[in-house]
Amino acid sequence: MSKAVAGYLLFALIFLALFVYLWYFRCLQSLSSRMEEQHAEEWKSLGNPSLNKSMSLSGARSLLQFVWSRGYDSFEDRDLIALGNKTRFLLLTGIFIFVIFLIILVKKIGHP
Repeated sequence: MSKAVAGYLLFALIFLALFVYLWYFRCLQSLSSRMEEQHAEEWKSLGNPSLNKSMSLSGARSLLQFVWSRGYDSFEDRDLIALGNKTRFLLLTGIFIFVIFLIILVKKIGHP
């Protein structure tokens, strides 16, 4: 892969990652809001997570763990499950894009 192609690919991956993570955070906010409105007890057990300036580190970790482990699957709320699946998919897609970015970056740096 030429340096120019690698550079363009890295640039495209940055924009793709930006789009994916903005969509991910939007879905995460919707998931948190739905949990707060429809499943208040479980939402409180996660540490009242909401994506704002006052969100605690433990609340953020709990929400991420809830999405990662598919904690939403235990609810009988199809909309919550669909939103959770979309959020998890976007999280995994963002991680995949980041790994591909790192691989291309290392190859570009390693082969001047």
